[in-house]
Amino acid sequence: MLAPAGDRAAALAALHYGADAIYLGLEKFSARAEATNFSAEQLGEIVVYAHALTPRRRVFATVNTVVLERERAELLTTLDALEQAGADAVIVQDLGVARIVRKWFPRLTLHASTQLAVHNLAGAEALKELGFRRVTLARELMLDEIRDISAQAGIETEVFLHGALCYCYSGLCLYSSLLRGRSGNRGRCAYPCREAFQAISDQPSAISQRQDVGFVFSMKDLALPKHVEALRAAGVGSLKIEGRKKSALYVGATVDFYRRVLDGQLPAGEHAARQADLQTIFARPWTSLYADGHGRRAVVDRELVGHRGTPIGRVEAVVAYGGGQARLRFHTQRSLERHDGLQIDIPGGGKPFGFPIDVLRIGGKNVITAPTGSAIEVELPRERPQIPLGAALYCSSSQAVKRSYPFPRPKPGACKIRHPISIVCTLALDKILARASRAPPPAEPHVAAHPEGSPYQIYSEIPAALSPAKDAARMEVAARGAFEKLGDTAFELADFTLENPQGLFAPVSLLNELRRKLCDELGQTFAKQTTERLQRIGVEMASEPSASSKGIAEERWLIKVDRPVYLEAFTADDWRVVEEVSIAVEVEPLPQLLVALERLAGVIGRERIRLALPIITRCWEEKDLLQRIYALREAGWQKWEAANISAWSFLKIPQAICGRDFQVPRAGAVASAHNTDFDLVTDWPLYTLNTSAAAQLFEMGATRVTLSPEDGLDNICQLLPRLGDRATVIVYQDAPLFISESCPEATRTGGCVGPSQCRFSQMELVSDAGEHVISVNRRCRTYTLNRHPFCLSMRLAALRQAGARRLRADFIYRPYTTAEVCRIWREVRAGRTVSGAHIGNFDRGLL
Repeated sequence: MLAPAGDRAAALAALHYGADAIYLGLEKFSARAEATNFSAEQLGEIVVYAHALTPRRRVFATVNTVVLERERAELLTTLDALEQAGADAVIVQDLGVARIVRKWFPRLTLHASTQLAVHNLAGAEALKELGFRRVTLARELMLDEIRDISAQAGIETEVFLHGALCYCYSGLCLYSSLLRGRSGNRGRCAYPCREAFQAISDQPSAISQRQDVGFVFSMKDLALPKHVEALRAAGVGSLKIEGRKKSALYVGATVDFYRRVLDGQLPAGEHAARQADLQTIFARPWTSLYADGHGRRAVVDRELVGHRGTPIGRVEAVVAYGGGQARLRFHTQRSLERHDGLQIDIPGGGKPFGFPIDVLRIGGKNVITAPTGSAIEVELPRERPQIPLGAALYCSSSQAVKRSYPFPRPKPGACKIRHPISIVCTLALDKILARASRAPPPAEPHVAAHPEGSPYQIYSEIPAALSPAKDAARMEVAARGAFEKLGDTAFELADFTLENPQGLFAPVSLLNELRRKLCDELGQTFAKQTTERLQRIGVEMASEPSASSKGIAEERWLIKVDRPVYLEAFTADDWRVVEEVSIAVEVEPLPQLLVALERLAGVIGRERIRLALPIITRCWEEKDLLQRIYALREAGWQKWEAANISAWSFLKIPQAICGRDFQVPRAGAVASAHNTDFDLVTDWPLYTLNTSAAAQLFEMGATRVTLSPEDGLDNICQLLPRLGDRATVIVYQDAPLFISESCPEATRTGGCVGPSQCRFSQMELVSDAGEHVISVNRRCRTYTLNRHPFCLSMRLAALRQAGARRLRADFIYRPYTTAEVCRIWREVRAGRTVSGAHIGNFDRGLL
């Protein structure tokens, strides 16, 4: 069981209540940037503490954001701190970070963050090829998918067990970033999915063109206590609790609950009570999401948002007693006491109405506590909404629960990372000398090892006038004792030798002085060697990757569409500057797609056509995708575009197993993700925001990368001189703000009629903040787009000055006409404004 630790107290609570491991973030590169997080020194203390427990616990550090080019030097410092602290693993989203870890910090074990959007066996296999030890699977997976991946991928699997859910596949959400300037991929999500939306009617004559649809994107909380045994049987290696922004109380109670479930030590009679206790701390309504099947639709809490609590009854009466005061009367299904918190569901209120119990009455008398089943009255605040009879009541804070989860809190600084050293002290008549050297790596993993290839040996001495010792044996004991007193230093004595051939006596005061001098010089040397090592890595890092040797001078345009028909109105002049067209392989029926490709090839040539693989391919879509890849390759198409790490596995199906009687192979039959024999480029969901990410993708066989639409000009200006024409910049796109398995129409209507009867194609919505978005249904997967496209046509001059040579316009997800595509394409090429377009983070930068 892996538990969250947003601060020191949460880490200690998690470990005390039975977490096998905790995960935490440092002050940078954490996907929970607003959590308290840890300094390098605090990390070291927690690692030492966790490793000293019995059984030994592990500490995983998150470096699970995308990293900008200018941040790579700071990233090296962070990774060095993790290595020095002895962190058991680093959780990574950015493939550039993974490359740096693998190449220069090999002691750090790689775990793949859920931000990598790994949702199938093919993706897990590709990560294994890249050296990852563990993958955190997408929350959207069903038990059958989890079982298949765990059994066949050859990599540890980790599954979320409890906590908040994102509406979008993790790592693919662009809403907060593009519309609000706060990127979830940088740990700064503004949580627009937790806001209320209105649907905009497509009937202009309607009296009201807006209809409240509530919190159609606000997911319930994941809770899988009933699935623990099934997950264990599925071969899952780690069950993960979400919540690095939650309190130590929440973490301790959640870990305790699931520890008991996992160990089979939660009797049926206690389960409900402990679950209710947990819900008083923080709980939205619970859901098992899609664990039991993809068809589940009751996964969104449309009516209310935020913490609810545990149900304890319903409003029976609101009793006024003068001066605007009133009491709430109900029978409580849970024992209560003064200062507990209550919440009431208020229809249309958006959030529950909450207040503390300041006055608690039974039978007309004030009491301190009220047992379960009591008929009680609670004084209401003077400022309150209209409270309907029968409204649901919840206990949202319990003093008894808060007292139930104490945990030990070691004094800060009591646990400290120390580097083992060996000291040889030599006594001479006129001086005392000491020589310190790095000790061999210790067996205990919590003791940090000095970086490989940088051993050190320090000499220090002080003048002295020594005389013969009365007892040479006692002199050795005294000398060892003096050098063992390393106190607040970063060192511990692994071995000590006293060289005293003349049998001399040295005062302890002089030995202490020499020890202090030696430790100062050791600290300076250690810091210097660390700095020099990181500088060497920086120099090596700066040499890769190199720009294309072709060095195209002319500007090239690329177009991406999901329906080839969009391009039928293009003229020779439109095609003149188009280097390449990417066409989605999964949208059109395969026979029509093959015909359309040949027709387009007759116009522009086969060499200018590339086939784009989907971002998401679930188990029920895998057979169709593999058949399409096989058929397209048989037809001679060899240029591909990858939008997910799974693409490498999907494309490496050995031709020998794709005979006439083609049966779709398991993705486990794929070959290595390297040395591809096809022409491959990558799309933006593989996130190239630094040149290390580009170098990793190039090493995997990609010939070009596509920069992220959430990037800003400052970072693009640093990337393009290094990447040259191997980088493509998206200039026009309906960037997907959300990609989700949850249907807003099913949420709005209260149920799903099934694919065969569904008439839902799209829904226009407006947020509380006034943002107009369109949710598009594509084969029961929802793509939510901004009503206005992302477009940089008015920034073409800046892009050209930055060195952009390959520019791209996308016409996907949103239904277009051929005339619209032509008109927009010509406006974009000409650098004219596209009506209503936005530029995302281009000017303000990705923060």
